[in-house]
Order: sequence, then structure tokens, then C-alpha cells
Amino acid sequence: MVDLINGRYHLHTLLGEGGMGKVFRATDRLTGNTVALKQVTTPEMLHISMNMTSNATDSAMRLALAHEFQTLAGLRHPYIISVLDYGFDVEKRPYFTMDYLTPAQNLREAGQGLSIEAKIDLIQQVLQALAYLHRRDILHRDLKPENVLVQDGHVRVLDFGLAATGGKGGRSVGTYLYMAPELYDDAPFSAAADLYAVGVIAFQLLAGNHPFAPVDHEFILRVIDNKPDFSWLTDYSGLAAVIGRLLAKDPRDRYKSASEALADFAAAVGQALPPETTAIRESYLQAAKFVGREAEMVQLKDAMLRAEMSFGSAWLIGGESGVGKTRFINELRTKALVDGFVVLRGQGIQDGGRLPYQLWSAPLRHLLLALPDVPDLIASVLLPLVPDIPDLLGRDIPLAPPLADEPAQIRLFSAIAQLFELVKRPLLLILEDLHWAEASLAPIPYLLHQINQQPLLLIGTYRDDERPELTRTLSEMQTLHLNRLTADDMVELSTGMLGEIGQRPDILQLLQRETEGNAFFVVEVVRALAEDIGRLSQIGQMSLPETLLPDGIQSIVERRLDTVLGADQKLLQLAAVAGRTLDLDVMQQLNDNILPDRWLSTCMDAYVLEIEDDIWQFRHAKIRDGLLATISAEKLQAHHQRVAQAIEQVYPNDPQHAAQLMYHWRQAKNQEKVRTFAYQAGIYAASQYANEDALICLTITFELTDAAELEQRYDALLTREKTFALMGRSEAQKADLEMLADLAQKIGQPEQQAEVALRQANYAITISDFPAAIAYTQTAVSQAHLANNKLLLTRAHRHHGRTLAAQGNYEAAVGAFEHALILAQQIENGREIARLLAQLGGIADRRGQFEQAADYFKQSLVIHQELENVQGEATALWSLGQTAVNLTSFQEAHTYLEQSLEIFQTIGDKQGESKTRNSLAILYSDMGKPSEEKKHLEQALEIEQSIGSKAGIGKMLNNLGTHAYGQKQYDEAYGYFEQQIKIAEETGDKLGQTIGFMNIGSTFLDRKGAYHQAMRHLERSLSLAQELESKDLEAGILMHLGGLFNRLGQYNVAKPYLEKALTIHQQIGRRWWEGWTLVYLGNWFVAQQQYKQSKKLLEATLALNKELNYQERVGTVLNILAWVAYQLGDYKQMLAHYEAALASLRDTTELHETAVSQAGITLSRFLIDGTFSEEFLMLTLAYLENNPTLMESETPFRAYLICYRLLQASNDERAAPLLTIAYHRLQAFAENIEDAAWRQSFLESVPEQWEIGRLFKSL
Repeated sequence: MVDLINGRYHLHTLLGEGGMGKVFRATDRLTGNTVALKQVTTPEMLHISMNMTSNATDSAMRLALAHEFQTLAGLRHPYIISVLDYGFDVEKRPYFTMDYLTPAQNLREAGQGLSIEAKIDLIQQVLQALAYLHRRDILHRDLKPENVLVQDGHVRVLDFGLAATGGKGGRSVGTYLYMAPELYDDAPFSAAADLYAVGVIAFQLLAGNHPFAPVDHEFILRVIDNKPDFSWLTDYSGLAAVIGRLLAKDPRDRYKSASEALADFAAAVGQALPPETTAIRESYLQAAKFVGREAEMVQLKDAMLRAEMSFGSAWLIGGESGVGKTRFINELRTKALVDGFVVLRGQGIQDGGRLPYQLWSAPLRHLLLALPDVPDLIASVLLPLVPDIPDLLGRDIPLAPPLADEPAQIRLFSAIAQLFELVKRPLLLILEDLHWAEASLAPIPYLLHQINQQPLLLIGTYRDDERPELTRTLSEMQTLHLNRLTADDMVELSTGMLGEIGQRPDILQLLQRETEGNAFFVVEVVRALAEDIGRLSQIGQMSLPETLLPDGIQSIVERRLDTVLGADQKLLQLAAVAGRTLDLDVMQQLNDNILPDRWLSTCMDAYVLEIEDDIWQFRHAKIRDGLLATISAEKLQAHHQRVAQAIEQVYPNDPQHAAQLMYHWRQAKNQEKVRTFAYQAGIYAASQYANEDALICLTITFELTDAAELEQRYDALLTREKTFALMGRSEAQKADLEMLADLAQKIGQPEQQAEVALRQANYAITISDFPAAIAYTQTAVSQAHLANNKLLLTRAHRHHGRTLAAQGNYEAAVGAFEHALILAQQIENGREIARLLAQLGGIADRRGQFEQAADYFKQSLVIHQELENVQGEATALWSLGQTAVNLTSFQEAHTYLEQSLEIFQTIGDKQGESKTRNSLAILYSDMGKPSEEKKHLEQALEIEQSIGSKAGIGKMLNNLGTHAYGQKQYDEAYGYFEQQIKIAEETGDKLGQTIGFMNIGSTFLDRKGAYHQAMRHLERSLSLAQELESKDLEAGILMHLGGLFNRLGQYNVAKPYLEKALTIHQQIGRRWWEGWTLVYLGNWFVAQQQYKQSKKLLEATLALNKELNYQERVGTVLNILAWVAYQLGDYKQMLAHYEAALASLRDTTELHETAVSQAGITLSRFLIDGTFSEEFLMLTLAYLENNPTLMESETPFRAYLICYRLLQASNDERAAPLLTIAYHRLQAFAENIEDAAWRQSFLESVPEQWEIGRLFKSL
């Protein structure tokens, strides 16, 4: 036997066995409670999908168990067994759990030796249960002593596997000893048949025999034809008549209802009708038939079906308090369980009961039990939220590898989402009372990211009248609003609670008048009426009042408290002050270390408290709120103080309870205590990345700290500023930094002034305000000097270097980093040394000094490994991989990057994984593997989207655009760049906007004649770059503008742009961009027919690009040099250059330049010896035919001109047609240039284009 089901239920002894399966005593590992677990145990089970197989018996039994659970799940009666959970084990066998009754006997066993009164009491309890079932149109259809257990004198009707709903019993079913006569004639089962079974049970209980004994081959005939042998009941003459009526052959002669039989039993023994206990009354009120909400339920049932097919969704269900959200969710839960969903539930907590991510505690614990193979990393990350994970998983869990704040926060939320992704079965996650959640809302977007590809249905409930803005906070969730009940709903609900009298107009009018359709108040009004008259069934006999609850909830609370004694009321008040959920240890401390069960029972009977999942709480938030309103302000303050003192005694020095203590001391008006615990709670929440909670607590701390207490205000703001930074709330962060600067100045300590200046610098870098960042870092350097604090000084110089590097001032940045490195080495701070070596490596890499960069990164790697800084090690490997890519050491690059990726994945650093995949994409791009490149970029984008990083999403969109641009997919590239700019504008990222506009400008350059759009975007980008004082970007944009005007033949405009770009590139050491700018200048000199100057410049350009190992650009430069040699008549040099160009371009994607090389080789050979390669010519002509626009080239028509001259010189008849095609394509291209002057310049000032026009006109 499998003794553990779904990691949650540990099976122990077998309690019973029947035709459908077995019942076990089991331990619920989630709650620690003992339960009874009923499981189908047939050898082969069908899948949850309910697909029919040849084993129809298995199917029927599985469906029967599901039906039994669904029937019981809606029942709440003291004499009917309560079901708790439903599910399927690993073999797809269904099970459900029930209350475990011990010691318990079946009804016949329990009745032995009891007095007549006690036996009748048991029968009456069965009838009370039956009355409740029949009111709900449920027929049990298998009543027998074995299906009625007795514990401490109380019965529990169970085994509803054959029950029927809707009052329709269908064909004959049940145990034949208890089947009514008409059922043997195949009459439909009815309520009268259930009553017949009660008659048989009563006869057996009193007489000790079956009324139609013996059980032999004539037994059924006696049941059908004979009267019972009442001689066995001679001592119970009054009861014989009642039992006789229950056993009547004709169902019409039996009692009309169980209630009628109940009354006759009481009369027969001379007793009053059994009282309607609170529990019985509540069974009718709280578990009345679910009414209304049909449209909403249809929507969510459809969402469930889609979730089963892995098309999940998320819904916010809003409505006022008491409108019926919880009942609605309970109905959905039952449906989900029966359909094979794993159902998880989390609850928002009101008033000071908030722990970081408390909403997630119960769902995570449930999942961890169900998933024993949870990876150690996920388990270790979740350990602070679920401290008993080792017990739940049954193994030791290591601590999570340390990460910096932002990656650690992302890892936490990602771990929650990943845990849900491990569940392969459909999953319903219910998060209730989200209006009380703050930090607990943060993980939700991580679950929503790919919910439409997962079998997950997420339902959140909230009071939309109290927190309407929640729909904006969780904007990706669909919304449903629950209105109050309609008039028709009210009729149906009233009938469900009261029977036919519930349809009386006067009762309905009273309900409508008192409640206006609020479901909570409807139930309360009916309860109040029943309390006044004594029974629900007697409400129709009373004179209805004009008003019943004049003060609404307060009237309800007063009625409830009337049944609770004075001493108990005082403890109940303290419980209300402590929170909606009761902490029994704290309650015991409040009551002199004694918490009597009687008090809990009394409060439960008064319908004030309830216990659910082993947790005591107020039955409804309205009840608690109403109770609090009855307490005077003075007493309330005193109660809060007592609660706070009790929490301190029960949980001394426990930061998890600091938020509770802050709340209660605040209500007790003890400001010093509030400040103390608010700071503790804020620091603890910040350490758990519960940012919203941290802000609340730290703000309270700050506000309660006297203006003269500078140090304390400074400490609170320091953590709050860091929290704002993590949340990306830049305006609030800026305000805190200004206050911190003021406080630091007033304190007068240079260490604090330096720390604030460093934070201000970091903020300025984040928003791309580099001039401000420079000023702040200089202040930090100055203050660190005054403090004689070398660590601060090291950090100050490092930040200064970062700012200079961001501006493109690499020489100065290197100086700052080297200065910082010397300081770090003096104080032997390995972490700072490693960081600075990495910074120096980054600058060397950007300046094209790749070998030097690799050396810096290797030194950094060694230090991180010595420090066992795994995140730093992965970052150093990533840097080495990037540099190896630049050195075209592709195998080495691949090794470094794969090692980096593995570490980042192992420690759960999503940002690190994303940037490594981005670098792998660059590697595959350089290796000529565009499909691999795009795959890694899309994976990186997926990561950034999953963690909600807008900056990361923007970066990956930009890189995907660059990929598409490289593949000549200009429309796709434009789309990516547009998305990236939109994100940059939303987040105020000016640097991102600058790059985006520059890239769109470049894209328009290579789109057919879109030169105006290109110039507009490039000029906007240039303005932003100059505003940012980013020389690096400014030079790149100037280069693109120069290239644009080169293409247009506006050479007088182009040259200043190109010369300024070249000067900046050379100043800042950006050799890669320098090489590109020199290509543009080379073309400028060629266009001006200054061939000797162009040759000299291009030869220097060639040497630079060879040094940079940029083969595509080497090929382009060689093609231009070959054209220069052609113009100078040096055909052998022309051939040499074209052949070298072709060799350099062989493994690249530069098809246009390759075509130019092939055409050039063909023309060169013809000019040298009168021969040429027809193969190369055909390849070039095919390329020109298949690429009619040639948009991506700066000299698009040079290949046409080369081919034409070859064909013309060789008297080839293809010359004129080719020239005609070239001319018409040139004209078509020019027609797309909007500006007439630009169009004319394009046609007449660019030498190749002017030549094509001249030659065509001379044909």
C-alpha cells in the first residue's frame, strides 16, 4: 500500500472497506490533523480527463466518488460528515478526506444498552440530518446503520456515494435490507424511500431485529407483502405507530417530511421537539442553495476548461463586503476539486497581522508538500517565507547563494512562479481579500507572465468599494464585479433557508427592506427572526417587525454578544483587537496563560468565531468590525496595549512580529514603541524585499522621529531610499536623497555626506544625468578624503569612473578606476579590487584593447573565486566570453559563456542569465548562425518579460531589432526599435531613447529612399545624446548623419559630420567606431575623385580594421580600394584588392559587398588579359536581379556599373538591357526621395548614379 498520497496524506490504519473502496485513518501533514481518507481502490483507474475505457465499472466508481464529494462539499450540518479535500493520487485514483471520528461506532452498535430516550435521540438526529438533506433536494439513497456513525452521542451521516440531487432518485439503488417495497418494483427513489430506511433502522435499534427477518429467500416477498412483526415493539406501543407509518408499503402513506416524523417521535415518548441548535440553524443559513451568479460562474467555468488545456487566466472578483464573494469562490473550489484541479488558497490579513508575503504562505506550503522533487535552489530561496520547508520536503535545504538586492528580489518572485510551473495538473489559486495586501501583490505579475500557456486559473477577491485602484495595480487580470442579489435571487435564497414560507411576500419585503440584496445581511435577518421565534420553521407564524436590524452590523453584534457571558465578552474584545485570525498562544497570554475550550465553543455557538483549516478566526470581517465599534476609545487603547504586551511576551525579539507590534502600539498611542517596532519591521520587510510593507513601516519611523534626532531620521531614510530605488520609484527616491543630503549636512559627519553623495551619483547615472553624477562623485571624493575613509574613497572614485565611462570619456575613466584600484589594494578589499578590474576590462574592451581586457577579467575572476563570490565569478566569465567574441576566439567565447550561463542558472540570477544569453546571441551572430542568435535573444527577452524589467525588455527589443536589421528585415527591425523607444519614454530612460532613435534612423537609411525619416530620427537622437553629454553616442550619430548625406551626394554637408565624429572617436578611444567612420570618409574622398588622398586614408582604415579583426569591414574597405585602383588605372592592384575582399567576405553575411567583389574580379581580369569568369558574372547578375533595391549599401549602383562596363567592353549583348534595368531602378529609387533638391543631388552628384544616367541617355 502506498502510505503517502500527494506528499500530504500519510495513511495509517484501514478503518473500513466497501464496494467502492477503502477508508483509512490518515495524517494531514499540512495541518497535522488526523483525517479519514476515502479512496477508490479498483486495480485500474481512468484518467482525470474522464475519457471512457472498456472498464466502465472503474469509471462509474470514480464518478461516484466525485459525486459524493461534490454533494458533501455543499453541506454544513452537525449530523452530517464534513468533507475537507478532494484529489487524485499519482495513479489517478480519486480520494477525499473527511473529519476523523474517534471513538466512533455505527448506529446499531452505539444503540446497544442505551435507554429508550437515548435511542430515540439518535433516531431524531438522523431525521434532522435527513430534513436538511431533503430541504436541499438531496436523497441519500443508502441509509443504514453502517452509514451512520456515533461519536459522544452525536450522529454523523456519511457515505453519499449513491446520493441523488434535484429530488430525483432514479432507479432502485441502496442496500436491499433497507430498500422500500416500491423500489423492488423499479419505482423511482423518493424522499419517502429515505424515510422508510429510517423506519427500518429505528425498528432494529429498538427491537434488535430487522422488521422482516429472517433474511432468507422469501425476505423480499415479506418486504413487499407482509406487515412488520410489531410484537417486537410491545414495550414501545407509542413508537410502534410512528415506525409503522415510516414502514408503510405505499410511499403516500408515509410521513410527508422528516420534520413531521421528528415531531411524532418526540410526542410518542412525551418529550418536546428537539431544540433547533445554533449548529442546525446555521446549516440551513450558511449552506443554503447557491443562488445567482450564473453568468459569472459560466465565465469562470469556461476559464477552468481553458486552464485544463493549459490556457490559463487570472481574474479579480470585486464586490462590497458581504456580497457573497467567499460563497462564490467556495462553489468554484468544489467544482475545481472534482474536475481534478489542485486548489490552493491564500488570505489577506487586516490590521497589523501582516508578515511579508503572508498571502503566499499557505499556497506555498501546500505546493511544497505536493512536489517533493522541488529543486534545492527554489526551496532555498523560499525558505524565509516557509521556514518549515525541510520538514515538508523531508530533507535538508541549503541556504540560497547570496545575490545583490535587485537580482535577489527577482529570484524570490521567480522562485514562486517557478514552483507553480512545476505543477503539471490543472491548478486553481485563490487569493482572498487582496484589498488588504501590499507587498504580497508583488509576485502576482510573475505568475501572470505566461499564465496563458499554463494550466493555472488565478482568482483574486477584493472589496472594490474600498480599493478600486487595485484593477490598475493588477491590470493584466480580468475583472468580475459581483452585484447585490436580484429580487429573483432573494426569493430563491429565502426559499433555500426557510422552505415554502420563504416565498411569502411579507418576508421577502422585510428581507429587501433590511438588506437591499446584500447576501450577508439576508442571512443575518433570517437568523435574527429565527432567534426571536425559536425555530426557522416557525418564522411563518410570527408577526414580522417593521425593522429588525436598525443599526445594521451593530445590531447583529449586539445580538451575538447577548449569548456570550461578561468575562467571555472581555476576552472576545481582546481577540477582536488582536486581529481577525486568532493566535491561540497570544490569547492564552491575555487570559492568564489559560485558554479554555469552553470559551472557543461559546464564541463558535454564538456564531462569532469559526475554525477553518485548524485556524480560529472571526466568521466575517463585518462581525469583528462591529465588535470593535462597541468598545470605547479609552478601552480600545488599553486593549491594544495589552495585546502588544502579550505579543512581546510570546514572541520576544522576533522581527516577524514587529509589524504587528507597530500596529498595536500605534493604536495604544505609545509613540516610542511604535517607532522602535516600525523601524524593526521596516528593516525586516526590506530584507525580505517586501518593499511596500517596508515603505509603510519606514515612513512611520521617519514621521515619528523628532526633527532633532538627525541620526535616527537619517537611518530610516537610508533604507527607504534604497527601497524606492529597488521599486524604480525615481521621484520618491530623489526626494529622499534630497532629505538625506540635508540631514547629512546637519549631522556634519563626512562619512554620511560621502555616502549620500554616492547614492545621488548612482541615481543620476540611472536617469542618465551624467553632469550631475560627475558633480556628486566629486563631492563624495572630497568628503571621503575628509573622513580619511579609504573604502568610501575607493567607492567614490569607482562611481566617478563609471560616470566618465558612460559619457565616453574613457581616458579619464581609466584614471579614476586605477586610482580606486590602488586604494582598494591598500585596504585589501578583494570585492572592490575585483569590481575595479572588471571596470578597467570593460573600458579596454570598448576601446578595442581586447587582450588587455581579457587580462583584467581573468584577474577579476581569480579574486571572485578566492572570495567564493559565485555571482562575481559568473560575471567575470561572462565578461571573458564577450571579449573572446571580439577576438573572434569563438570556441573559447562559447566555453566562457556556457560556464557563466550555468552558474547564473544555478544561483537563480535571472538578470545574469539574460545578459549571458544576449552575449551568446552576439557570438552566434559573428559565427554566422542567425537562427541561434535569434533564439538566445528571444530567450533573454522572455526572461526580462518574466521578471517585469522594462529596462531589460527595452534592451532585448533593441538587440532583436539589431538582429533583424543585420538580416535585412528592416520592417521587423523598425517594429522592435519602436517598441524599445516606447518603453524608454515610459520609464524616462533618455539613454534608451537616444539609442532607439539612432537605430531607427539607421534602419530608415537602408529603407528605400526614407532619408527624411532617417534624418529626423538621427537629429532627435543627436539632441538627446548632447543633452546627456554622451560623447560616445554623439559621435556614432554624427557618423550616421555623415553617411546619410554621402548617400544623397550632399558631400559638403556630410564631411563636417564625419570629421567631427572621427575626432570624438579618436579622443575617447572608440576604435571600432573609428574604423567605421573612416570607411565613410574614404567614400567621401572617392566621390570627390581625390583618389590619392582616399587611397592613403583607406589603407590606414584597412590596417585598423584588420587589427580589430572585423572581417566584414575589411572586405568593404578592400572593395573601395579596388575601385580607387580602377580609377587610377592600376588593374593588377585592382584585382588583388577584389580577390582579398572576396576572401575576407567569404564567411560573412555581406552579400552585396560579395557581389561587388565578384564583379570587380571579373572586370579586372578582362582589363588585364581580355578574359573573365562567366561564373562570377552570373553570380553577380543573379544577385542584382534578386535584390532590386540594394538598400543596404552606401554605393548601391556600383555593382551595376562594374557589370555594365565589362559587358560593354566585351561587346556582350546583355550590356544595354542591364543598363536599362539599372537606370529604371535608379529612377524608382529616387522617386521615393520627397525633397526635390535631395532627389536631384542623389541622381546627379553621386558619381556612379550620374554615370548610369549619362550612359543610359547615350544609348
